[in-house]
Amino acid sequence: MDETLQSMAQPEPAAGGAQQPASEELQFAEPDLSRVPRINWGALLMPAVWGPVHGQWITILFYPLWLFADTCLTNAVIFGGLSSGLLSTGGLATILAATVVLGTAAITFLYASTAGRKAYLRAAERMTLQEYLARERVWAVVCALIALLFIVLATWYNLAVRIPAGA
Repeated sequence: MDETLQSMAQPEPAAGGAQQPASEELQFAEPDLSRVPRINWGALLMPAVWGPVHGQWITILFYPLWLFADTCLTNAVIFGGLSSGLLSTGGLATILAATVVLGTAAITFLYASTAGRKAYLRAAERMTLQEYLARERVWAVVCALIALLFIVLATWYNLAVRIPAGA
């Protein structure tokens, strides 16, 4: 048994009887990332849908972030915005809404600028770069349609349900 463990721990000699240096044994070809776009449009438009499909589950946290931003915007409208004064409830709600929306946009942009490369590195063993880019073009269209649907439904909900209930 001890001989089996020792033989497993020692690497096999290379052809010709010479040992390969450890640094040469583990050389992997790096995928070419130069043709992967800097911004992934699917990740930019709908990170909460695009991310989990591409193995980036943390992006599910975009849903509560979007709900918080939507609530801040709706409260800014309900409380009168800046028209009631900068230090009034409406003014503070507007400042908070602007801060949250700009912060959410910045986080989304930063994520989209790195997500495509990470997704390609994950998929490089299964598909070529051309196949990956073709798939991402489809994802960009799908995510644009889903984002449009989200915006339409959120706008309808806010105008038809939330704002009349808060007024």
